[in-house]
Amino acid sequence: MSKKKILVVDDVELMRKTMGEIVNSDPGLEVVGYAEDGMQAVKVAADKHPDLILLDLEMPEWDGMGFLRHYRHQYEGKVIVLSAKVGGRLKPIGDAALRSGADAVLEKPMGEADAAGKPSPESCKIIIDKIYEVLGS
Repeated sequence: MSKKKILVVDDVELMRKTMGEIVNSDPGLEVVGYAEDGMQAVKVAADKHPDLILLDLEMPEWDGMGFLRHYRHQYEGKVIVLSAKVGGRLKPIGDAALRSGADAVLEKPMGEADAAGKPSPESCKIIIDKIYEVLGS
């Protein structure tokens, strides 16, 4: 079975690295590229043809919402939006992302990080499970 290809898009290097480690920890998934903003994401997505994109919304240059609207007109891949907005602030942002074509919205895992800055096993499982759910695998 071939691995599912994942693109990680986030302007924060630590978050790109963390999400990459979470994804690559699963034997059925593989990060095929990283992008710092929506403009880079368009180029990487066109080159790598990911099965799923993990997308931050708040980025310089071209934000995640702009990328999402563009991407939905060009490609059929799946998108999970990751947001640092917590509590009640996540819902309006998540609703807007879903209306713009996101397949799911998750809170970024950093809220439950351990002393070394690694997300909790529970947070990792939530992300991996959501990836498989969205991919239909």
